[in-house]
Amino acid sequence: MLENSEYIINNILKAMTDKGYSKSDLATNLGWAPSKVSKIFSKNQGLSVDDLISIGMELKVNPASFLVNRAMEIEQQNKAIRDIFVLAKEAKENYTTFIDAMKDELPGIMSSYLNLDKESTHVYVRIRKKGARRDQICGVVPYSAPRVIVFDTSAGSLYGQQLSIGYWIKEDLTGIYLAINYNADEGKAANDQETIKMISTNARVFRRWVNLRIRINNKPVLSKNPDAQTSRYEAGMVYFKYYSFDDIPSEGVLKDDLITYYNLYKKMLAMSVDTYRRVYSIEKTFEADKAINSSVEEPEKTITKRLRPLRCSINAMEREKYLCEIDKSHSTFISARTGKPYITTHFLVPLKAENDFKVSIRTEANVVCLCPNCAAKLEYASDKERQEMLMLLYMKHNEQLREMGIDISLMELFKYYGMS
Repeated sequence: MLENSEYIINNILKAMTDKGYSKSDLATNLGWAPSKVSKIFSKNQGLSVDDLISIGMELKVNPASFLVNRAMEIEQQNKAIRDIFVLAKEAKENYTTFIDAMKDELPGIMSSYLNLDKESTHVYVRIRKKGARRDQICGVVPYSAPRVIVFDTSAGSLYGQQLSIGYWIKEDLTGIYLAINYNADEGKAANDQETIKMISTNARVFRRWVNLRIRINNKPVLSKNPDAQTSRYEAGMVYFKYYSFDDIPSEGVLKDDLITYYNLYKKMLAMSVDTYRRVYSIEKTFEADKAINSSVEEPEKTITKRLRPLRCSINAMEREKYLCEIDKSHSTFISARTGKPYITTHFLVPLKAENDFKVSIRTEANVVCLCPNCAAKLEYASDKERQEMLMLLYMKHNEQLREMGIDISLMELFKYYGMS
């Protein structure tokens, strides 16, 4: 059950007003008892995910939009990055206030400036506690290289290029770096020094990709006594700008710099995805074919004719006109191979569930098309974000799935994705 937060109820009421619905109209059209609607709006009865979907379908509104706290968005517009940086001057005496502002306010400001709500990309806070020995060495600062970053997991997880863009705070609290950072887990390296060398080399490669004809003469220093992870962050600085907390620029400059770096980050990201696309596609096609060849059919099951995964994918991409099913406005790069927007395909009901059905789930009706970012979000984002995405995909595909004999509820689908 969803928590009946006031903003959810207010969003539903606004949609009802826009569509000319009364509470009794809603109850009648949904086949609900008037008392159920009354209890939901008075918060005396919980609101299930299925209820939310039913209301959204009746009002012809994306049910995920009911979950957006508009009041928080408006409040965030009145905040500024510079105000948070100013707190750093007092941080040695009141570190909690500064770090709380970094965690609670900076992500929202960055999202607003970069319009991340439109691109389904989010800001992540990475604040790692230091061990007791490092506390003794480094003194008052209880965290190791705190950072607030935009991290697109579609590149990091699917294509091996872990790029991020955001703010990296010096542990001595004298300043902060705006940076594009590369920090892949170079697991084959023999030791930390070899890992750092490999990361530094890859950072130079990214600079060449976007024709940044610069030489990093002044190595960024996040800590006077860095641990292994912080050293990797320092080595992975592809491009950066330093702000001293004693000379903080205007909010306009901070905003323009952030947008400039983000656009450069997206350019690097697109080139990274393009480079690794072929390897990823070949590996996934091989795995899918291997799964078909090694599968054992149970005699009592009725199996419908299967399309090979590659053919299912091609048909699905043509069906969706190479657009993301979460939001057709999501931008992606143009594939060099097809000359069309690059899109990824996935089974909505995952393959691990195929033994739970009497028909094959390897069917075009079960294939969804997602942009690389949404594909990664579906696997790596928070449960709330993943549920919102699955709601939309379920609403679109449920009827076709049932026609194919794949009868599954939304809650059952959540369970296959590891969510209650």
